[in-house]
Amino acid sequence: MWKNNISFHHIILKHHDINLIQTSQQIINFIVPNIIKSIHERCFVGYTQLSSITLSSPIYKLGMYAFNNCSLLQKINLPSSLIEIGDHAFKGIHPNAQFTFSGDICYANIPLFISKQLINQGVQCLNIQFTQEDFVSINQFNIIIPSCCKSIGSDCFCRCFNLTSIDLPSSITSLGTNCFRECSSISTLSIPASLISIGNGCFFNCISLTSLSFPDNLVWLGIDCLRGCSSLKSLHLPSSLSSLGRSCLEKCCSLTTLTLPNSLRFLSRSCLEKCTSLKHLSLPTIMTSIGDGCFYNCLSLTSIIIPSSVQVFERFCFGNCLQLSGIENIPKECFKQRPIKY
Repeated sequence: MWKNNISFHHIILKHHDINLIQTSQQIINFIVPNIIKSIHERCFVGYTQLSSITLSSPIYKLGMYAFNNCSLLQKINLPSSLIEIGDHAFKGIHPNAQFTFSGDICYANIPLFISKQLINQGVQCLNIQFTQEDFVSINQFNIIIPSCCKSIGSDCFCRCFNLTSIDLPSSITSLGTNCFRECSSISTLSIPASLISIGNGCFFNCISLTSLSFPDNLVWLGIDCLRGCSSLKSLHLPSSLSSLGRSCLEKCCSLTTLTLPNSLRFLSRSCLEKCTSLKHLSLPTIMTSIGDGCFYNCLSLTSIIIPSSVQVFERFCFGNCLQLSGIENIPKECFKQRPIKY
């Protein structure tokens, strides 16, 4: 194709093209033809034996996850023409990978261990992320995240049962999905003021977590974010918060004090289900709806202030709240128990 005097202005190397050049996925060394200008996303996924790659000068872009899980890849020569690298382009490559580069480029969401290599080559790295590749042992007790990191990746410390403390720098803006899931030994955690979002399941089943303070800039708590934090006793949610994900505080069975911000317009499904120690609660004045099973099995709930703005009471939202009575504006069907499934 390249020898028939056909002129191409923009040629992208995709996953299926590699087999046309070399037929085996057991490729060890690969030289990208100099006619290629862009490497497509996930291009080399599955080429687990790849240990070195030669990229030619016309290439200006590497797509996201381009070399994902090429765990033997150790030598990467980045051409000076390169100006863009997609998210996690080198995720899962060899931890001792060596980069060479003579240009001037910017990166997004590059793991810390790769960033260190690139910075040594004079590369400017943006949105550096601390990932599982940076955290190599689940037996560590204390972790210090470098100040250059902007976010903590998904599943980064998931099920690190021995982790007791972690220092988050002021540069962190987001915590990924399941970031600290089932870190059963963490009792306290200092959240930096820079944090904006906390991903789904971030603190799921952190059963020793007794206190947590959120910054004023936080806008989102994800699904199952604090679910099963059975030692958490009090929680103050900032006025910047606009959304609580489904089952966000479910099974926080020691929670006795909860302050909801006036910025919340609704409570999601099972948001506070089985918060069995919660006795009193005041809902925000702008709230319009209470989700399915929101307060289900809140056995100690004796009083709740519901503003007139709440017009939607979804099924079972106060099911089995046996102590709650004398509230006229809650439909009777809201107190019904869920049917038993056999």
